Amino acid sequence: MAHGSPDWGWRGPKRTTYGLDDMGELAVRLGSPVLYDRRGDVVWMTDFRHGWGDVAGFGTAGYEIRLLTGYYPRQGAYCVGLYLPLLVSGSVGIVKYLSYPVSSLVGLEATVDLPETVNYWGWHILVRRGLTELRAYVHYNVVTDVLEYQTTLGAWVEFASDLNLEALGLCAVTGKLVADIDAEQYIRFILNEVEYPLPGIACYIQGAVQPRRFQAEVEAWNVDDDAMETHVDSVIVTQNEPA
Repeated sequence: MAHGSPDWGWRGPKRTTYGLDDMGELAVRLGSPVLYDRRGDVVWMTDFRHGWGDVAGFGTAGYEIRLLTGYYPRQGAYCVGLYLPLLVSGSVGIVKYLSYPVSSLVGLEATVDLPETVNYWGWHILVRRGLTELRAYVHYNVVTDVLEYQTTLGAWVEFASDLNLEALGLCAVTGKLVADIDAEQYIRFILNEVEYPLPGIACYIQGAVQPRRFQAEVEAWNVDDDAMETHVDSVIVTQNEPA
């Protein structure tokens, strides 16, 4: 998303209006879902107003993904529902596949809800590079109320706790993960109004012989084989994020 006043505009006040110092404000007023954290240039975004056909679903056998209306969405009329049946332990999520990105800091934002049947929510950035795969993974553990990132060894390390998020049954919790794919490091994670810097923390790298591409995933895990219904809205991928 471009920032700054347009070159055809006037920065100072007019008789009835003022020039916009940030074009992100104009985009929001025109209906863009990019209203939470406006840093970075948008590569792709959806609020599912045209359906969910531009993402793919994945998960444990028996999962379902449905387009929903009602009070669930963060904004607009639609969001996506993720479902697992009773006695099926596992996860379900959506993924966006994109071409290999130009080197920069990249971001993934998504807004979710927190029903009692969800154990984890995950924000995942994967960069597949031909022979290796970079993974920047952050999870919110709904049960223990902590945030965790995945280390270079694949372990999980807590970096925030006592978040006291409310389970509203609608998309009201927004997270944004930013990573540096050149330095192979996390940059920050933002959860609602709080930004958690993650400077110098290395991402997980594994050997993976596969075509070069970028993946953005939002994934939920259920609790104790419970039937799960949860929701995702306003998924956004960015590049050229500031450090």
